[in-house]
Formats: sequence, structure tokens, C-alpha cells
Amino acid sequence: PDSVGFDASNSRAGAVFGTAAYMSPEQARGHHVDKRADIWAFGCVFFEMLTGRAAFAGETASDTIARILEREPDWPALPSATPVPIRRLLLRCLAKDSKQRLRDVGDVRIEIDAINEVVPGAAEVPAVPAVRAWKTSLPWAVVAALAAVIAGIGVWEARRQPIVQAPPLANGRFSYFTNWEGIEAGAEISPDGKFVAFKADAGGEIDLWVSQVGTGRFFNLTQDLPTLSLPGVVRTFGFSGDGADIWFAEGGDSSGPKWLIPLTGGTRRAFLGQGAAAASWSPDDTRLVYFTNGPGDPLSLADRTSADARPIVVDTEGFFASLQHNHNPVWSPDGQWIYFAHGLKPTEEMNVWRVRPSGGTPEQLTALRAAANHLAPLDQRTLLYSGRADDGSGPWLWTLDVETKVTRRVTSGLEHYSSVSASRDGRRVVTTVSNSTASLWRVPLLDRQAEDRDVQPYALPSERALSPRFGGKSLFYLSGQGAGDSLWRVQDGHLSEVWKATNDSVLEPPAVSPDGTRVAIIVRQQEKLRLLMMSGDGTNARTLAPTITIESSGGHGSADWSPDGTWIVAAGTDVQGSGLFKIRVDGGEVVRLVSGQVINPVWSPDGNLIVYGGPVVGGRVPLLGVRPDGTQVDLPDVWTGLGGGHRFLPNGKGLVYAPRSQSRDFWLFDFATNKAHPLTRLSDRGRIRTFDITPDGKEIVFDRIRQNSDIVLIDLPK
Repeated sequence: PDSVGFDASNSRAGAVFGTAAYMSPEQARGHHVDKRADIWAFGCVFFEMLTGRAAFAGETASDTIARILEREPDWPALPSATPVPIRRLLLRCLAKDSKQRLRDVGDVRIEIDAINEVVPGAAEVPAVPAVRAWKTSLPWAVVAALAAVIAGIGVWEARRQPIVQAPPLANGRFSYFTNWEGIEAGAEISPDGKFVAFKADAGGEIDLWVSQVGTGRFFNLTQDLPTLSLPGVVRTFGFSGDGADIWFAEGGDSSGPKWLIPLTGGTRRAFLGQGAAAASWSPDDTRLVYFTNGPGDPLSLADRTSADARPIVVDTEGFFASLQHNHNPVWSPDGQWIYFAHGLKPTEEMNVWRVRPSGGTPEQLTALRAAANHLAPLDQRTLLYSGRADDGSGPWLWTLDVETKVTRRVTSGLEHYSSVSASRDGRRVVTTVSNSTASLWRVPLLDRQAEDRDVQPYALPSERALSPRFGGKSLFYLSGQGAGDSLWRVQDGHLSEVWKATNDSVLEPPAVSPDGTRVAIIVRQQEKLRLLMMSGDGTNARTLAPTITIESSGGHGSADWSPDGTWIVAAGTDVQGSGLFKIRVDGGEVVRLVSGQVINPVWSPDGNLIVYGGPVVGGRVPLLGVRPDGTQVDLPDVWTGLGGGHRFLPNGKGLVYAPRSQSRDFWLFDFATNKAHPLTRLSDRGRIRTFDITPDGKEIVFDRIRQNSDIVLIDLPK
């Protein structure tokens, strides 16, 4: 078939072409491809010729892609008389790791020609019954057809011209809408494309700003209101369907009260109810879709004023179950579909889905190992979204063809795209472009609340540093650009790179043994997150508990060591589902301690308590406790923000935590008094992702990520 191959030599990383049934794993993920993608397609065709069925059949294109990424072909479906050399050829064509695949169609021809060769110097062995059965049950006409396919591929490769849809933004005109010092982010564009709204810190605090395109004049809509928070994975403001008003969430909390304010400023009025989030109006401005920030994040429809709300009922069991998330719904240009991000991990793995406004069966459009968040339809076929790549890099800007269900990265370079919005006619797009910086800072633990004057930079030779973890005399942290982050160590003033991102980028803060001589990191192996343990210098690496798929915690920690250095506790999934696991570091037993969603487990210094974040509810995480023997511990009612993070004091008497997502302050829960109090009162100098306590218990060392972002306008030709 025409879809067997494509011009891999001219393909760019991020581009995805071809029919899903014959698409290689690297194609499906939008990675760089070469002729080995043709080998994969050939293997699919050959398997289908021998069995009469597709190698990776699915009901939809996205189902097929998921099988390509996660499953093996049905090898028992091959005729029992298939010779071992033919089976070996198929294995080498359909290896998911392209490095283990044959490199060229010519190599396939050599393998086939060599099936009946006799090795020089070896005794000739009479044909065995299996070979005779092969010749009987699979006539040489099949092999002839196989040869014809090989020849056809060779001719086709030599003569074909690549059939590639023009990139949707190829002829777009990019221009800076803002170029201020500091942060401008979360840009939204009005339905008619004439106005842009965004959050910025130009006034000293985070406010909501608006400007008419082409005027160069900007107006602060919320200067007389309490400060807002930086944009996150959930939309917290946007334009009404007629473009006359802007809605926003009070304080920037997606589940908090919502207000409508006229585009030109004025008196605000209440809009939607508590918990309703990410409102989006239909193209004809008659209906409103939103999700309720709570268990399952169910979708709802209402009229244009938000009255007469009713749930969107789907026939897929568990789709709105308590641990699921359904974010940022938007309408297709014809109003026939609602697109939204769906998944278990808002910051790590969310795919693009769609459903009819009337409900029914939701349809999956992507099969990502990363989180797609902000969505923006350009036309009936093309959807833009922002999200990270599978290696953790980004976020980048992507296009999705909703008919073929394949994606491609729109841009190259190091610029990160954290949001995207499009006008109703798809002729104007607005994005947030960021070149973020990350650095480490230190603040002392005092008898009073620490303030900005108490905060000092943590001096390191790296320009970028985040995710600090102490162990013994060492500080480990992440640093890198582009493809992902590497692991570094500072010990006695000496800096060394422990793990290179070119091997596998490190996706979570490292788990460091108490004496600092060993470290465990989370990396992706064979499309799954695994726990990799090594010496503190990066040698002697080995995978722990390969039956456990580690659950990412949004960059805030998925594993921690026992004080005696014999166990690691980790959030993960096995055949029984998600849970908290205790893993012996000598490669011994794995013990399930807790079932259900687990975030950022930490082990107390005395070894008697493990504290972890439970299921996310309304963007917040309850702190729960368990003994190392699996006995549940009732903790006081303490909540952190999603990914806020928590760490024990070295003496075990308290737990330092960040009370909300994108927090700028730290709190301490005192186990002696069962009370919490704030440790700091800091201004907004950047987003804090994670932190650790120095071994002497005197300071908090934390990272600050500064977006340094601008708003970019993209005008597309008619």
C-alpha cells in the first residue's frame, strides 16, 4: 500500500506522517525518523500477509497508535510452520527500539535470500519437516509477493515525492505583542481576534491586562483587586462569547469564585458557581461548556449566561471517575465537538479527547506520554495545543490533525510555548513564549517569618539549577536546556555531572541516600518510567523493581530513601494499579503499602512514618501517613497545592510544606502541637517548584523558576 513508507530522509523531528496502522513508534511520538521507519512499515505489511490481520489493529487511529507504543504483535497468530528465520526477520523489523531494527530495505532482502543458505564448512543438514510444512502451507508465491513488495518499496522510494500537508503556521507572520521586563503569560484572544488578554507583573503584582491589537495601548483590568496567581495548566480567564466581557477566577484559583468584567473596565459581576472552571462559549454564542473542579472533573453544558446547567453524560464507564481530570474544554469551529484534555496527571500525562455536546462515547485523539493542556482549534481539521515532549523537554507548540490523529511540533529552537489561543475564524493566534530561568535560593528558619531581605542566592557554577536534594556532604540538583535535564552533584566545592540528559533526561528530583553515596532517579525506559539506582558518581547504574512503573509527581518527587539506606519508597503502578511501594535497594522484595494515587512520598528521619500526598481534589492534595509496615496513620487535616511539595525537618519534629500550587511561601506543621504556621512572607519573585532542608536543619534551599515570558501574535493568511 501507498502508506508503507515515506521520505524519512527529509522528515523533521516533531513531524508525524503516514497511516496509523503502519506508523513506527518514533513516528507516533513525533520524534526524528529515518529509513528504519520504513523497515517497521514493511514488517507490518509482511505480518499482515502471513496472518491475514493487522499487526497492531485498533478500533480507532488513536487505539492503533496506543497498541504500537505499548503492545507486541500477536505472535501466536503466525502460521505454526513459519520458519525461525522468518520469525527472526519479523522481530528485527518490528523492534520498538529503532536501534535494534534493520537499517535498510536492502538488509531485508539479504535476510530473505539467506534463509536457505548453507554456511561454508558446515555439514549440510537435510530439510526438516518444519521447512517442508512451510513450503506446503505458505507457497513460494507469498515469498515472491514479498520480494515484489521489497522491489516496489525500492522503486517507490526512488521516484516518489513526499506528500505532506503544509504546516498550518508555515506562512504565518510572527510578531511580539508584548516585550516587557518580567512576566506576561496565559494569553487569550477575543473571538473576533481584535483584543488580547493576559496576566503580567508589570504593576508589581500579577494582574489581568487587555489590549486592542494594533493600538499599542494596554489596560490593567484588576489593578484595584487582590493580586492574581500566575497561569497554570488550567485556564483561569478568557473572553465571553460575544467578546464584550472577560471572565476571571478570583485570586487566580481555578476553582474559586468567577467574575465577569467589561472589556473596557468597570463593575464586575458574579459568574458561574464555586468549582466551575475553564468556561468556553460555542461558536454561535448560545451555549457554554466548563468542567467542575472536583472528583472526576465532570464536564457540563449551560446556556450562554451559565444558567440551566446540565452534565455531559458519556457511556464510557469510569471516564469521570474520582482520579480522572478533564481540563480546558473548547468547541470545534462548527460546534459539533468539544475538545478537552483528559488524563490522570495534569502536569505529566494528559491527552486530547473530544465528545459530542450531547454526550455519548468520548474519542481519544492523541496517545502522548506527556501533558497536552491549552487547546485552540484553527479549523475543522487542525487543533493547536501546548505541551511537553516525551523526554520532558518543552513545553512546545504542536498541531493535531483530528482526522488522521497525528501530531507535529510546530517550532524548533529553545523557546517554550506555555499557552495558545485562536480567534474564531482561525486567522489570528496568540501564544505565550518563554525562555525560563531556574536558580537555587536559600532562606533561614527563624523565630519569625522570614522576608525577602533574608533570602540569598545559593551559589552554583550552573546557569540553570532546580530540584535540590541533600545527602551526606553532597547537594544533587537538575540542570540542562533543550532536550531535558541532567543530574549534577556538588561535594566539597567540586561540581560533577552524574547523569547526562542525552542518556535519558531526569524527570523528577533525585532520591538521595542519607549518606549521599547512592542516588535513585526516574527515567523513561521502553516507554515506561523506571527507578534507576546508581552510585553517587553515576557509576554502577541498575534498574530497581522493573515490574513497577513509577508515577511522576509533576517534578516534585516520586521516591525517597529509608533512614537506614536499605529501602526506597516510591509512587508507582503494577498489575494491581496505582499505589505506594517499598522497594529493597539490594534488588529484593517489593511491598505494596498503599493503594490509590500517591504523590511525593517522604520518609521520616526516625524511620517510623511515611508522609505522602493523596488524590488530587480541586487542585489541592491532602497529606496522608502510613507506617513502614503498612499501618495507616491518621494525620491532622493538612493540604498542599498540587505539586506544592513537603519535606521533613532533619530532627523529625516538623514537616515543611508549600500550601498551594505555585506557592511563594513555606509553612511548618509541628508534630508536637499538631498545628501549622507560616515560615516565610515572600514576594512573588518566581515560581517555586520544589525544595529541601539543609542537613543541619537551619535553611530551606529551594528553586525559583522565572518565566521571562512574552506574548507573541501570529497572523495567518486568508
